[in-house]
Amino acid sequence: MMMLMMMVMLMKVKEWDEQGSETAMNKVLKIIVLISILLKRNDYLRLRRKEKVWRRRKDEMKMCYAINFSEESKKPFEC
Repeated sequence: MMMLMMMVMLMKVKEWDEQGSETAMNKVLKIIVLISILLKRNDYLRLRRKEKVWRRRKDEMKMCYAINFSEESKKPFEC
């Protein structure tokens, strides 16, 4: 993913250099920074979703054992 992004950026630099743009490298750097920020944000959100799912499953298991615990057999039932 990162290699593909870098190849596209290099192609853009060559295109902008041919047009005579002096700020080609600045444009590329801004684009790379924006893409990296978006990728980090996406990774952060993915981890947050996994954490929420894990917490929900953990809470469901606690409720399952609390509701289905039998006083006579002292064994939790399956949910």
